[in-house]
Amino acid sequence: VGIDIMDYRILPVLKKIPVIDLIVFVVVLFVTVYEDLMIAIAIGIVIALLGNLNQIKHTFKWSKKHEMRPILKSEIFQENKDFTSLSKLSINVLKPHGSVFFGSVEHLLKAYSNADKHQTLIIDMGSVEMVDLTGIYALEDLIVTLQKKNIEVYITQIGSKIENIFEGIGLLETIGRNHFSNDLNTIFNAIASRKD
Repeated sequence: VGIDIMDYRILPVLKKIPVIDLIVFVVVLFVTVYEDLMIAIAIGIVIALLGNLNQIKHTFKWSKKHEMRPILKSEIFQENKDFTSLSKLSINVLKPHGSVFFGSVEHLLKAYSNADKHQTLIIDMGSVEMVDLTGIYALEDLIVTLQKKNIEVYITQIGSKIENIFEGIGLLETIGRNHFSNDLNTIFNAIASRKD
């Protein structure tokens, strides 16, 4: 059962994941194999909570929740109004706040699920301070699902620490490097050129 429930995406990146995620992975796997699945899950949750205590405290202090808005109502458009041609396109902006970790992934996916139909999604990571492996894989799953539905996905405003984690895990390769840029003009130009 321990082997069957394992997310195999973790194997190629074991050396690159954050230490707390590696500890949780190994402990849960071995306790599941040698003891019991429910005990392993409980121990894994406790270790993850203790390891991410500062981020969890910060997330609960954070007053804003994850936001999903049409581009015209988003902060990135308000700051870059030169791209008026985008206002006519079906674009939404997903803006997570605080930490994207196992305790906030459900809220992030719920924020997205309430969105209007769109052809393009921009994920604005400018207010994200921390991600864990669960958060990364949830983002990856969301992006892959959207790409299969022919929805273009772009990621922007990533801090260098999170960018390094995304790079190590291989998320930037999964979505395509041309769908990632911290320069909004590059993203807006890419979207405009695809829609021409």
